[in-house]
Parts: sequence; structure tokens; C-alpha cells
Amino acid sequence: MDLLNVKWILLLLFLIYPVYTEISSSSDLNCDFTTTCRWRNSSDVGGHFETTSLLEADAQNRIMPIDENNPKPFAFTAGLMGRMMALLVSEVITCQLGGASLKYWYYKTGLDSQLEVCIRQPPGNKDLSQMRCYDGVSTFGKQWIFRAVELPPIAQPFEIVFKTIYSPPSSVIALDNIVFEATLCESTSGGASEGAGGTFDEVGLPGRSPTQLLDFDGNDVTINQFESVSVPIPTRAVHYGAPTSQKITNPMKDEKRKSNDLRGPRTGPMFASICSNVDCNFDDNTLCNYLTSSTNVSAEDGSLLKKWALSNRSVLNSLTGIPSDLSKGGYFLYAGGTTATPGDTFILSTNQPVTITEPARVDFFVYQAGIRGQFRVCIDDNEDCPVVLEGKDIDVNSQKWKNYYFELNPGQHVLHFVVEGLYNNYVIGLDNIQLLNRFGTSSLSC
Repeated sequence: MDLLNVKWILLLLFLIYPVYTEISSSSDLNCDFTTTCRWRNSSDVGGHFETTSLLEADAQNRIMPIDENNPKPFAFTAGLMGRMMALLVSEVITCQLGGASLKYWYYKTGLDSQLEVCIRQPPGNKDLSQMRCYDGVSTFGKQWIFRAVELPPIAQPFEIVFKTIYSPPSSVIALDNIVFEATLCESTSGGASEGAGGTFDEVGLPGRSPTQLLDFDGNDVTINQFESVSVPIPTRAVHYGAPTSQKITNPMKDEKRKSNDLRGPRTGPMFASICSNVDCNFDDNTLCNYLTSSTNVSAEDGSLLKKWALSNRSVLNSLTGIPSDLSKGGYFLYAGGTTATPGDTFILSTNQPVTITEPARVDFFVYQAGIRGQFRVCIDDNEDCPVVLEGKDIDVNSQKWKNYYFELNPGQHVLHFVVEGLYNNYVIGLDNIQLLNRFGTSSLSC
């Protein structure tokens, strides 16, 4: 075997088995966010961390630095979609001979938001269920709170992960002054960290562009204050569902979804409900186990979060409005109305993660008679949206409830129904959401 072939083999091994940077001292993970830290965002989830020296999330939540007389940056994550997640990941620790202590300060604005300290093995493991997590919050209060978490001895390489789950409309979790104290084993290698190299910049300062980080795949990610993330080159296909009356074609679909017939079979009432976390016909004049929120503070792009509304009467006019619910005698949910603007965003989210043990589909009805607005259904975050319905694509049969569905793999998921781009006197309706088996022939438990 000649030298050239050896070099090619080594290159292929490097690409297949990524090498992560290891710390040489526990103090390498100390971080006050004033300089480049040895922590990074993960792109495996929808949320991201960025830094700022002052955060005005909304009229009720204004977060100052810990020392207001000596202001410096701190890290925070926030999002418009309930139950979204962000992961802040350390560089690799080879092993630690005894127990360790991770100390930090946190600020949490949402009562239902979660902050956990997790151990991830092996480094880079994308299976979130395999992380060992510890409660990262000692108490709730809209102020900076000190916390110390004791970690057990660990003999194999691992990463420390700050795992956050926040709830709408603009729940914020902030971190500062991270200190890691441990006796480490001897380091064995020191390669380049996959996805490392990003720095925390400050947000919202004159003359500064939005925070620039690298995601876990090495893509540049631009983040604004409300966690609206744009990646120059998409890392996954965008999947579309299809209505009963037509097939929406999309060249970006993956092969699995290309082979599926995504037409919804139902034209009337739901099957018997056996999954209360998903199923809802809104006829009790409630949102069942969903939540929707609003805020009176606009994001940097001018967008505003508004609530979905319930009705058992006709809404708006006969051209772009909704005459009744699917059964013609109950309630339905709608987004929009007489004060809607293109910058408004309406988000309906499951208030708890939904766990399913077999392949399934979520079936629902949409009323979309106007050419303005977009309806999306997203799974877990704002990137995986298997159903996207554009008002500009409606046909002559648009003035009726239409049946749609999307597939759901086994596991734990959060569902988001999102409407954007509506104008004044335009609405989009939603009714009869239900979890069904993969064939759509019966209801499914969860």
C-alpha cells in the first residue's frame, strides 16, 4: 500500500469518526461569557444560546447583568414555541477521578421552563434519551440565583450539557459565571472539535451584527433576540403534507415521504378519543391540552405573537371567513380576524410532550379560504414542519373544512400549529385534531 492510499484512508477515518477537543484542566470550562468559551450550541434541537449585556424580553421581563455596576455579557435562550429545547454543550472531559462540582448562576422567567445539567456519553451522542440529567434549578424567581450541582465519578469520555426547555410566549433562561471543579484523568488526544470555533457575541448593541455562532454541523447561524434562526444551506429537507382534494408536490421531499400517500381519509367527526394529550375537537369551549400565548412586545423584525381564539359562530365574511365548525354545532379554533397584520404569529402547542410507542399519524381539519397567510404544523421545533399550506395555493373548493395529516415516529414529541402572514379580515381555522394509527383507520392511545 503506497503512501497516497494511506493518507486517503486516514482522511476517511477522520471524516467518519469525528474528533472532539478535550479539556486539559477543569478550569478550561469556566466561563463568564466575556471571552470565547469552551462551550457550544447544539443543532440537534431547535433552540440556541446567545449573549447580551441587557435583555428586554417583554414589558415584564428585563434582565440585567448580575453586577449592574460592572455590566458584562451573559448567555440566554428564549423562544416563541412552547416546549422547545436548547442545548449548551461543553468540550470533552476524558474522565474524572472523583466527584465534580458545576457551579453557575441562572435566571428563569417562566414558571414551567426547565433547566437541567446533563452528562452525555459518548461525546456527540444525538439520542437525548440517553443523557443522564440532574435538576439545574434550586428555586424559581425572576432574579439571578446561584446553583451548584454535584456530578459523580465518570470513567469514560463525556460532555456536560445545559439542557433547557422553555414555554411561550417569551420565556427566558439565562446563564452566567460557570465554574467546573474536578480532578481529571490524563488527556489522551486533542483533535479539532466538530462544530467548535463559534464565539458568543453581544446582541442588540449599536454597530454590532446579530450573534454569529457555528451550529453542530459547522454552519454559520444567525440568531436574533427571539431565536429566529436562519441557516444559509438547509441541513434537512422540508416536508409537505397534502390535502384531500389535491397532491402537493415538492422536489425537496425525502424518499420515504415521496412513497407515501398523505391524503387524509376523514370527512366527519373524530374516532373515539383515547389520547387526551393530542385529541381535541374544541367543543367544550377549551383548548384541551394545548396552549397559546401572546405578547405585546414586538421582535426585532416587527413580528408579534398573538393567541388563537375559540368560536361557535361564523367568523368574518362569507368570502375569507369561516361559517361554522366541522360538525356545524360546536366550537373551532381560528387565527386572524379584523386586526390581523402580516407580522402576527399565532402558535398553538401541546402543553406536555406526547409519547407514542408505534408509528402513528396526527389527523386534523383546516379551513383556509383566503389567499393570504400560511399554515404550518411543526414537530418539536421550528425546522421540522411536515405540513405547510400557503394561501396563494388555494383552489375553487377552498371554502370548506379539509382533512390533512402527518406521520409521527415513535418517541416523545411536542406539536406546534403555526399561522403567519395573515392580513386584516383573513382567518385560518383548525378543528378535530386526533392521533390515529399509521393507516388512519382507528384512534391511538398515547
